[in-house]
Amino acid sequence: MGVTDSWSVDEVCDFLNRLQLGHLSPAFKENAIAGEDLAGLTDDDLQNELGCKPLQVKKIRRELASANNSSATPAQVPPAQAPPTSAPPASAPPAQVPSGAAPPQYYYPPPQAQPPPAGYPPAGYPPAGYPPNSYAPSGAPQTAAPASAPMAGSPTGAKPVSPADLREYQQLNQTIRKLKSEGVEEKLAREQATLRTVKTSRDGTHKELEHSKKKKVELERELTKLEGKKRLMAKMTASKKDRVEHDLDALTLRIPELEENYTKLCSKYNTQSLIVEDLETRVTELKRASQSVEALLDRVFKGPNAAGTEETKRLEYSMLELRPRIAEMKTKEHTYKEAVTLVGGAHQCFLEAQQAMHQAYKNSGMDIMGNFFTPGPGFQGPFDAAADIKKRQNVKKSSALVKQAGENLERAKMILPDLPAVDTDVIKKMPG
Repeated sequence: MGVTDSWSVDEVCDFLNRLQLGHLSPAFKENAIAGEDLAGLTDDDLQNELGCKPLQVKKIRRELASANNSSATPAQVPPAQAPPTSAPPASAPPAQVPSGAAPPQYYYPPPQAQPPPAGYPPAGYPPAGYPPNSYAPSGAPQTAAPASAPMAGSPTGAKPVSPADLREYQQLNQTIRKLKSEGVEEKLAREQATLRTVKTSRDGTHKELEHSKKKKVELERELTKLEGKKRLMAKMTASKKDRVEHDLDALTLRIPELEENYTKLCSKYNTQSLIVEDLETRVTELKRASQSVEALLDRVFKGPNAAGTEETKRLEYSMLELRPRIAEMKTKEHTYKEAVTLVGGAHQCFLEAQQAMHQAYKNSGMDIMGNFFTPGPGFQGPFDAAADIKKRQNVKKSSALVKQAGENLERAKMILPDLPAVDTDVIKKMPG
């Protein structure tokens, strides 16, 4: 009878956990009655019931045999060998591997970090307390900023954020989240549009009301004049008087409606103004809170004594190193684009010059044909003369375009010296 036959179920589960096979413990604990059930399982049972792999079955058999031979308890069974955290000393003798034990696992140290490329700061640079307050161009004398003193419990010299700053940040962040969740900016835009619509309606109604009142006064005056006419002119003014009375009655009914509508619009405008004013106050509060958060972050995380880890300080210093390099590269990029534009212009001039020369060749052919058909030597008809003029114009145009292309290439060569050289002296000596 082996020692493992006296183990309990929990001891067997502990044995499996020490072998790094803890995923088999739940299935064994659910189905087993005693610890000796593990030794009674066949290889097929271990694979089918517990879900072991063939190599895991061999591992369990080997460790059970080792435990029975040494009469060890589950707590005394050594776990599976793990890679050592450090290499053994050179003077220590090699460890003896017991027979039947698992083959040793060798530990390979990680590769050494490669040094940074030329022009980059070395690893671990800058020291704590950087980046400096301002960046000085490369080559200028720089003075090292004083490193911030390490705080208690902070071996890297990192400065933690104070509790007061944390509370202020949490309060501001809570205010920002609340106002943004309410959508105050979107509501303000909608209510401002509604206020503009109400204002337009109110102003239009007020304008119509004033015009109606003025028109009513004019009609009353005209009606008074018509009633004072002599009896002789009564027939002539009867129709006009009726028309004035009709318009006056219509205005008398319209003016109270306009006054009532104007009063309602003024009330609506005042209410809408209060809504917009309240939303503007809340949007102002949101903007002020956002600005306060930015100011708080700048105060806490910027400067030589800012809070944060050495890694963040190194990152900020690297960003300060990149800013002037990017500006310098953008300047060179602009110069490169200017040279590319000049080369493209020279190519376009060349194509146009080639087209003008082709047209000049056609004019020369027409000139030859004109000489062939003209009667007698030395005679130039209108067809021959026109072809000769067009030929000279095209040759002159082509010459000017070639000179322009040469100037463009010469300027591009001055900007980018790596471009191939062009013999512009020959081009400058061209006629035309």
